[in-house]
Amino acid sequence: MSTASATLPAAVSAASATAPILFFDGECGFCDRAIRFAMSRDTDGRLYAATLSGDTAKASLPPFASVLADVDSTVLYMPATATRDASVQIHSDAALSVLRLLGGGWAVLGVLGHIVPRWIRDGAYKTFAKRRFQLFGRVDACQLWPPDWRARILP
Repeated sequence: MSTASATLPAAVSAASATAPILFFDGECGFCDRAIRFAMSRDTDGRLYAATLSGDTAKASLPPFASVLADVDSTVLYMPATATRDASVQIHSDAALSVLRLLGGGWAVLGVLGHIVPRWIRDGAYKTFAKRRFQLFGRVDACQLWPPDWRARILP
């Protein structure tokens, strides 16, 4: 599955070609807030983000189509490296993994979240995901990101 990272859009830098990419619903108000939360706390700049409808998703995610058939909110994509194949995490696993990537106390919360069985975590996640537009509304698909994040927001 390493071919997925080889087909990423030209705008994707070499650094992001092996970095985690958090794909999100670009029209979801909650997803927008969650991306802003994660990006503002990722002081090492390890996490990249892109919309699920963008070019990066179209190039990166097709090998995982069967896993992503019912996903419309958040996907954490881990590109292939010399030591691992490309992979995706969805639902609560993606959210907890992002917390771990942020480090510090967030990483502890991400680890502790795995105490709760996945079927319970994912059930809560899916229930919330179904209601996210009612609770947080929609946002303009064309966001203005802070200048220091722009290199990490992929097409």
